[in-house]
Amino acid sequence: MKEIYVFPEEIQSRLPVPSPRIDLIRSLFKSNIDRSMLDAYEEMKPIRHKNVLDRRVRHQRVRQKNKKPKQLIPT
Repeated sequence: MKEIYVFPEEIQSRLPVPSPRIDLIRSLFKSNIDRSMLDAYEEMKPIRHKNVLDRRVRHQRVRQKNKKPKQLIPT
């Protein structure tokens, strides 16, 4: 027979809120079966970061390029 515990509101308010993301990460680190996805994720981090930076720089260049002709037109 399963026992069910009920915590009063006072105790529940002091308990940390469970985070689904942290629970997922903990469960992934517990399993030693297949870490290839985690390893691939860690390996791709710098590449993704570089791509984000490159995209920001390209966007800035396009914005600057689009700004210049507007300033050259006499009003």
